[in-house]
Amino acid sequence: LGCAGDVTSPTFTLIHEYTGGRLPLYHFDFYRIDTEDEALRLGLDDYLGSGGVLAIEWAGKFPALLPKTTRWFRFRAGAGETREIDTTP
Repeated sequence: LGCAGDVTSPTFTLIHEYTGGRLPLYHFDFYRIDTEDEALRLGLDDYLGSGGVLAIEWAGKFPALLPKTTRWFRFRAGAGETREIDTTP
């Protein structure tokens, strides 16, 4: 996307915004979010309609809030150097 700088997990701030690239990147972390209402109060609807890219950690907690066109990526780390990415919905 052309965003400059490191991308880090927004575990405690819940959202990091990266702008300045071809598209803005909005990186959410739902790990500490307990309800759909909390996610909506973060402005999720506004971000979804912004034209940017949303990357949401723990998105599976609230799948009903996400568009049907959502692309799902599940990362699994195994022993040693094993890495696996599952892109099935």
